[in-house]
Amino acid sequence: MFLLIDPPEVVHELDLGAESSLPFVVTAIYEDVSREVTDEVTWTSSNATLGAMDAESATFEIPAFTGNTVESTVLTAEFAGATGRAQVTVAAYQQSGDNPDFFFVLPYAPDREQARDLAFSTDVKAMDVFVNMDTTASMGPPINNLQAAVASEIIPQAKSQIGDTQFGAGYFEDFPVGTYGAANHTKTGTDQPFVLSQPITADADSVADAVFAYTDSGSPVGHGYDFPEALIESLYQIATGDGLDGPGDVYVAPNDAGIGGVGFRDGTMPVIVTVTDAVSHAPGEPNCLFNGHDVDIDYADPPIEEAATREQTKDALADICARVVGIAVNSEESCSALSDITDFAQATGARVPPSIWDEGAGRPDGCADDECCTGIDGAGVPPDTDGLCALVYRVEEDGSGVDAGVVEGLAMLTRYAPFQVTRALVGESSSVAGDALPEGRTTADFIKRVVPTSFGEPPLASAPEPSMTEITFEDVTPGTEVTFEIAAVNDFLQVPAGEAPRLFVAHIEVSAGSCADLDARDVYVMVPPDNLPPPG
Repeated sequence: MFLLIDPPEVVHELDLGAESSLPFVVTAIYEDVSREVTDEVTWTSSNATLGAMDAESATFEIPAFTGNTVESTVLTAEFAGATGRAQVTVAAYQQSGDNPDFFFVLPYAPDREQARDLAFSTDVKAMDVFVNMDTTASMGPPINNLQAAVASEIIPQAKSQIGDTQFGAGYFEDFPVGTYGAANHTKTGTDQPFVLSQPITADADSVADAVFAYTDSGSPVGHGYDFPEALIESLYQIATGDGLDGPGDVYVAPNDAGIGGVGFRDGTMPVIVTVTDAVSHAPGEPNCLFNGHDVDIDYADPPIEEAATREQTKDALADICARVVGIAVNSEESCSALSDITDFAQATGARVPPSIWDEGAGRPDGCADDECCTGIDGAGVPPDTDGLCALVYRVEEDGSGVDAGVVEGLAMLTRYAPFQVTRALVGESSSVAGDALPEGRTTADFIKRVVPTSFGEPPLASAPEPSMTEITFEDVTPGTEVTFEIAAVNDFLQVPAGEAPRLFVAHIEVSAGSCADLDARDVYVMVPPDNLPPPG
């Protein structure tokens, strides 16, 4: 004779704070007959943590758990000298509430895939803003406007949008070579293509001090000779930190602290706010016309081989996912600060649809429907050929509107400028309890597929819907919920029968362009023990 317990194997999932009962039936199996003996057996449990058998009702009573718990017990029934066993594995975890755990129970089963959907937020969580100011002689009024507002308006308003916002500051003039920039001029010394005044910091006073250092005795610290300046080189140095030592008196200190050249933090959205009134020198590019005058764009006479090209700079900005927002002072449509900053804003994704001024920001007077309200005092300007508005604000020569342009540009970028949403899977080499996985394996190996499946309504009705590839969401407006299908299989780990189950955690992180952290979720995987040997 032997005893058969039904069910012989139970994997039971329950919510934290919830009690539960599991009924069992015991049958005595004889050579030629069987009969139920549930009311006649005595019970023992190998793990009192999970509860106890109620002999009268033949139910296993599981208490409420306050924290995530995965445990197993072997229940033994005894009758007339015969025994039978059943194995109960319990997984208690947060199933209810606003933030339930995402949990897979994965017995060893190489051909058994489980798939569930998991939603993620796309709100921007952290931002680093670097102010990149043209400090040549004509820029006094715009600098004064920025200085008056940086501590009282710009930094507080940016932080009111995204609490984890930090700032840095630097400036540019030009290479002090030939007629490009001034060497040893009478004001403060030698022009430079870029100067890092203050790396990214949470210290608002230090940022304000750096902005006030844009001037000396009320005048910009730089000079500049010819009309173009070194905007492109400054952006390249901000993105790379490569530094320059020459030609001539050129010296830009290299910087490898943090990301890029100004200490952007890992996981933040890097934003460069550039303010200038001049077109940029651009190695290898032809001259252009500004107000009827031929402007030398290339560093050709004398040549400067060290200067970065426009394409090199765009590639460097893309490598760190930086976005360029700008203020164009007293600027024409072409061969100008406006045309250059717009080019970089478009290349880095700092664009929004015109409709946001109808639903979000409010459309000012003088800005018609389907126009971009980025002109002087909010005047309307046409969108680009894609029907979008580059976040480049035009201001008067007197500098009025620099502060408002910076504030609105940052708000527009983080609320409405779409981005690509990517996902990354991060694994660990052991269980929560410290049990090592087989060599070369991590918890990420349980997850076989993370695929975009759906998205929620964009935060503005007029915002375009995202699109999906096999691995990414494209053109996602910040704040749009996105959902991935998570498929899991256990094809490599077995837990011997009777042992404790193993609990593992893998991590799925979603980001804007593989750089700025948007959301992260833990994926719990419980591997229960193998089934007990059959009775008999």
